Formats: sequence, structure tokens, C-alpha cells
Amino acid sequence: MTKFEEERKQRITMLQEEIQLAQEEITNIQESCEHSEYRLGKYSWRIGNVNVRRICNICDKVLLTYPTDDELEQFKEEDNDGQGKKIYYLDKKE
Repeated sequence: MTKFEEERKQRITMLQEEIQLAQEEITNIQESCEHSEYRLGKYSWRIGNVNVRRICNICDKVLLTYPTDDELEQFKEEDNDGQGKKIYYLDKKE
């Protein structure tokens, strides 16, 4: 392996470690978030499967609760890009 390739490999390893640390920090933030406001957005959990879900407006976590029929109807009526424009507020923690 050339010196250039070795440096590139080390840089990739370092970046992967930074990504992992950032993902862990995001998880910690999301776990401690109260999810007090949310929007509706399209969520794909695998290729070919897209659902409208509640997404926390503060930490961007996909919430476990599903939108109500009224929320879904309003979402469908909006001409949007898959990211809800209306913000909803919850009284309880998710």
C-alpha cells in the first residue's frame, strides 16, 4: 500500500469513528427529548415502504405513535414535499 493509500485509509477510519460518536450523541439527545411538538412527514423504513409518521420537531426522531385520521387527511391535502408544514403540540411525553 502506498503512503497516500495508507493516509486515506486512516482518514476513513477516523471519519467512521466520528460518525459513530455523533450517532451515539444523537441517540442520547433523542432519548432525553420530551417530543413536545411534532410534524407529519414521510418515513421510509425500507425500500418501497413509505408511511406518514409523526416526527419530533426538536430532535427529528420518528415517534412511535401514528397520526390520527384527521392529521393524515390534512397532510394529504397539503401540497408538500413530504415534510409536514403544520406543527402539532403534545401534552404528554412520547
